[in-house]
Amino acid sequence: MRNDNCMEHDNQALQEAIAVLPKHCSSAEFASVVALLDDSSPSVVEAITHKVQLWGNDLAPALRILAQRSTEKNARVMATALLQVLQRNAIVELHYAMVEAIVIGQDIPLESSLVLLSRFGYPETSAQDISDLFDEMALRVHAHFMKNEVHTDLTLLICLNRVFFEEYHFQAPESTRYYDTDNCYVYSSLKHRIGIPITLATAYMLVAERCGIELHGIGMPAHFIVFHPELNLFIDPFNSGSFLSKEDCRRYIEQSGLDYDEKYMHRSSHVHIILRMFRNLIMCYTKVVENSVQFFPEERVQGAWEKSMLERYHKQVFDMLMNNGMV
Repeated sequence: MRNDNCMEHDNQALQEAIAVLPKHCSSAEFASVVALLDDSSPSVVEAITHKVQLWGNDLAPALRILAQRSTEKNARVMATALLQVLQRNAIVELHYAMVEAIVIGQDIPLESSLVLLSRFGYPETSAQDISDLFDEMALRVHAHFMKNEVHTDLTLLICLNRVFFEEYHFQAPESTRYYDTDNCYVYSSLKHRIGIPITLATAYMLVAERCGIELHGIGMPAHFIVFHPELNLFIDPFNSGSFLSKEDCRRYIEQSGLDYDEKYMHRSSHVHIILRMFRNLIMCYTKVVENSVQFFPEERVQGAWEKSMLERYHKQVFDMLMNNGMV
């Protein structure tokens, strides 16, 4: 028989989960589903999984609370499995989009692809919220630009930097937190205004696009920057939007212990950008697994499932790129 402390803890976890339920989800109906989480019979599992998928990705925060705080092991395992269903749906959709793009010889849209990748880590990622934030930032850039006496490509870029780094305070993580997976997902990166080079660069590119600025992603070894073709200028969003020449980039590559190769400065397709983000996440989850603390004995190591899924889909897309001579 469960003791009163366990029952009280479970009730608290349930109430916390109910507090973050999406509006379209009935708290009574959700509580009924939660009561069945420790029932592992196939028919019950199938019914719960179907219900969760009907409720949709917005249910993820509530499931995450149950996965972390329920005292019942079976309930934690089931809540985790339900979260993984939502995560898998996102990465499978992204995988199909990338494969289709390779087959037809086109690129994938960057923003929607970032959203799908983010939904692997945070299923609740809202494409509309992200779009609204980028729109808002672009409007601020436009406002500053119109107040400027000189209207050139350079002054527009300076206005973009002012908004992105001074008003919205996007910045690099502390060195001790560099490999935090939150720095790789657009959902958490925009929430905390912190990201690794490629995360900051893609957000910067999407705001720039709304301002009429064409930027290309440049996947240098161990770093990611952007290129402004009109100004023939490289920009480093990881370092507050500092301007770089090609010679600066050459020195960075050589100081990293590599011989300079012009191919390092070629434009990265969106498919390649997303694959690189896969690799960054695989590295981050590898460190999560290595440092994982087992709070609940006999349960999965934190991050192991995510790492495995990312490796699986990265390999499939990368092999297809290889077979088509695209890497």
